Amino acid sequence: MLLVWHLLMWQLEQVHQVPGTVVSMPKKGDLTDPGNYRGITLLSVLYKFYTSVLNQRLIKFAEGEQQEQQQQTQA
Repeated sequence: MLLVWHLLMWQLEQVHQVPGTVVSMPKKGDLTDPGNYRGITLLSVLYKFYTSVLNQRLIKFAEGEQQEQQQQTQA
């Protein structure tokens, strides 16, 4: 399942698009003023899950590389 999602994200990355829904969220102030809203993109849960897993793996990799560098400089 994760591999299928990875392949889908890779294809979407080629065209720099990830499907999402844009909703208008009001800022403080007059709600009748159209300039008082900002667009927020709601992404799918699967995309958030995929990026979370990818982030965790990158953190583990980076921490391992950092420890390896520290050991080499201490030797």
